[in-house]
Amino acid sequence: MGTALLNWEHRRKIVGGLEAALFYLHEQLETRIIHRDVKTSNVMLDSQYNARLGDFGLARIGGTIGYLPPESFPKRSVATAKFDVFGFGIVVLKAVSGRLAVDLIFPDKQIILLDWIRRLSDEGTLLHARVHCERVARESPDYYGIDQPDRTKPSTTDVNVGDTTP
Repeated sequence: MGTALLNWEHRRKIVGGLEAALFYLHEQLETRIIHRDVKTSNVMLDSQYNARLGDFGLARIGGTIGYLPPESFPKRSVATAKFDVFGFGIVVLKAVSGRLAVDLIFPDKQIILLDWIRRLSDEGTLLHARVHCERVARESPDYYGIDQPDRTKPSTTDVNVGDTTP
């Protein structure tokens, strides 16, 4: 598929496919599976842009910085479906922004995508949002405290694409 940019319809289809894969792993299998390395490079596409989640090899050992919640870093942390939902939220942010989860070419305050998006949102300077995914992109990763909703599966019903023009 080369390096062509994905249009909004394809991005939405990919995010929806990833949502379906995570729902299957977390809710439909008799023995539930935590992937623990949900990231864009582990989402494979066919010629019709149908998404397939792969690379379960790292599920046993860790994951990828930028796609894991902070509480996953202590040595004895126990992986939960929320780890995958966090990664899903980062994938949604990448799909919307076109940025990497961690990108060292940017100034310090912009290196980590989630921190940059949160800061822009808090400042009221998050301009021209193409997808209303605030609940998915902000709540999915932001479940640190006990007061947060118990979201173990992502939901693209929270994503409203509207038109597909740039």
